[in-house]
Amino acid sequence: MIRKAIQSDKESILLLSEQVGFGNEEKEYFGQQLDNAFQSISGKSIIVYEDNGVQAAAFLVEDELAPGVWNMLFIAVSEHQRNSGIGSQLIEYIEKELLSKKARLLIVETSSQEYFIPARKFYEKNNFTLTATIPNYYEVGDDKIIYYKSI
Repeated sequence: MIRKAIQSDKESILLLSEQVGFGNEEKEYFGQQLDNAFQSISGKSIIVYEDNGVQAAAFLVEDELAPGVWNMLFIAVSEHQRNSGIGSQLIEYIEKELLSKKARLLIVETSSQEYFIPARKFYEKNNFTLTATIPNYYEVGDDKIIYYKSI
């Protein structure tokens, strides 16, 4: 079942963040962002897929300077559920939710590192368009890859 996340989902979402390679500092920062989102009334959205616990999650924030633009800062599927279609189901749910909020664009950023090839393939499979590459963004040899999807 796909639904909006609640505060008690936080630990499960943080566990997913570990599975996609977040280190301790990233996980701590992400935990703070989740806390802020759970306390926020608008402009942030956390979606989870639950089946015997949280199996996938996505975290989105509305761009403060561009009306109708949302950024997907995080999406992850548990290791044992990958390639099952859950991620694509989350994207479909997110699109419907964003349509109801009058969104027009969904943006996602990722790394050029080899580890992120499956993520990039996932975005492309779900009809995101590669729109920009910023060389050496994260560090020398690690570019920022930016995708967007019209809603």
